Amino acid sequence: MNNIKSIHHVAIEVSDLSRSIEFYESLGFIIEQSLDFQGEEMMFLVSGHFRLELYEVEDICSKSNDDKQMHIAFEVENWNEVLDWITEKKLKITEGPFKLENGWRTIFVKGYDGEIIEFIQC
Repeated sequence: MNNIKSIHHVAIEVSDLSRSIEFYESLGFIIEQSLDFQGEEMMFLVSGHFRLELYEVEDICSKSNDDKQMHIAFEVENWNEVLDWITEKKLKITEGPFKLENGWRTIFVKGYDGEIIEFIQC
């Protein structure tokens, strides 16, 4: 599959969304958009060509490092090619595929070493 356009975003779980937004704004990020996905608010911030997704998780401090979720998302051009590639590589789908309220299509898979990878078509 030679379908990746760019890294779309990196996602981080946070304990206090407002506090984290303020922190990243102090680093020069600006709010791009907010999305509600299955009752969970996701906030996208940008700085230059870098996009960061923040989402709040209760009791994050009580989670072990193995339970904390971070992922890297790659923007792709051809959705069907991605789905075929996932099947060919026998990757485990952990979530999705979904179509978000803004029209984005997304799917999450586990890489060979357990890393979470999202593929997104905007």
